[in-house]
Parts: sequence; C-alpha cells; structure tokens
Amino acid sequence: MGSDQELDEKNFIQEHGSKFVWIFLFLFLFIIALLWGVDVWQKALEKDRLKNSPFYQVTNREFSIFLWQNPQFMRGNANLPEAYLPHFRSRGGIHVIPELADDYVVAPPEILYRYHVWKRLIGDSLSPRPIFQGAFMKFLHENPEWLPKNWKEAPPGYITLVNSLNQMEIVNLQPLSEKELPFETRMAYQGWFNYTREWEKISLFFPSEAQLEVFLQSHPHYTRSYWRNMIPDYLLNLEEVKPLEESDFSSFLKIALFNSLQPQSTTDQ
Repeated sequence: MGSDQELDEKNFIQEHGSKFVWIFLFLFLFIIALLWGVDVWQKALEKDRLKNSPFYQVTNREFSIFLWQNPQFMRGNANLPEAYLPHFRSRGGIHVIPELADDYVVAPPEILYRYHVWKRLIGDSLSPRPIFQGAFMKFLHENPEWLPKNWKEAPPGYITLVNSLNQMEIVNLQPLSEKELPFETRMAYQGWFNYTREWEKISLFFPSEAQLEVFLQSHPHYTRSYWRNMIPDYLLNLEEVKPLEESDFSSFLKIALFNSLQPQSTTDQ
C-alpha cells in the first residue's frame, strides 16, 4: 500500500456525538419551556379563581388571627408540605411576611373551610382583657404586619395611637383604651398573648363542667352541634353525660374559656 493512497471517509473519526448533544440541548430547552408554560397557566388559573371565588379571598392577616386560636394549623405544627403557608415564616409560631399581610393566603381548601366556619361562628368572639402599653409594643415588634406602615386599612385613630406610643415613654402597666384599638388588632394581640405568654397555663387549664356550661349558655356557637362533623370528639362526653376528658376540648374552646375567666377590661378604660 503506497503512502500516497487516498483515504476513504470511513477511515476518519466520525463526529456523531455532536448530534446527540444538540438533540439533548433541544429536549432540555423544550422541557424548561413546557414547565414555564404550565407554571404561567397555573398562576393564571389561580388568579382567576381568587378573583371569582370569595372562598379563597382570605388575607394572610385575617388567617393569622385564626391560627392563634388554632395553632395545630400553624406552619411549624402542621404535618403538611414545606410549601404550606408560603407567606408565613416559621419562627416558633406564626409570623406573616409584613409586605404580604394583605395578600390572599395560600392554604389547602380543607383548612380554608375550617377558617370560614370559625369566622362565621366564633370569629367575633372576644372576652376583652386589659391591653397594656408595654406588652402591646412587644406585640408590634414581634408582629410588624400590624404596624400602620404595613397595614393599608389601618384606621386613622390607630395610626395616631401607634405614632404616639413610639414617641412617648412606655408605661408597662398603663392600659390602652379599647376605643383606640381596632377589633382585628385586639383579636390578634390577644391570640398572640395567649400563645406566646400563656400557652403553658392554657395547656394545663381544665375547666369544671359547671364553668363549661355557664360559658356555653353565653356563647352557644361553641356547642358540640356546630362542630361535631369537623371535630368528632368535641365535647362528646358532655353529650353522653360522662366525665370530661382532654379530647373533648379544641384549642379555640380552651382559649376562649381561659380568657372568659380572666379579669375583664371595660370599654371606657
């Protein structure tokens, strides 16, 4: 064989691998585009659902008040995926991301249903306890979503109150007037105080049957008939005339009972 003999194409290294690289790159970009399109479509459906369904039109601020009375649904306590309540932080309790406080909450429908039942039946139930200046300022520090700058709907009187508290020397045992605090703020404050300052006492608290009956006469929407389909054991022994057990009590009932037995404030304090 002479050295000058012409080589056939088969004698050269074929670069077929480059074709597979381009095919792989095309498929990768196609999958990325497909996932992006699905995400855009899902967000559009979510936006349309929120726009047309009052069921989903619950703000993070409103939902946070529900969570204080139902801590089993808090992000840190619930046995749910990591994506649960993405607008909340998990620092030992519930902490709404302040700038998202008035956005609609992202929560499973079954828990939103629980919220709506709670809101309709007992969402306006509050045993008014004194709110002192020092504790209220700690509440605002730990829950900045209730600062006027993070609350678009904050009443003018509330804005004036918070601004004045920021400029004065705080007296820890000086009570605030209920007239100065919007109802939502009082609900949020009391829920925060119950959970962060009194939870051990509430956990150990066990009312007598007489105390429970007095409370239920004054607050009929806490009776078993309203809740037994959602909480099967709720006040079951009271209905069956048996000694009460811990399983009879939900967190919201225990909290409400506990608050009702504490010294109450007055509307003209």
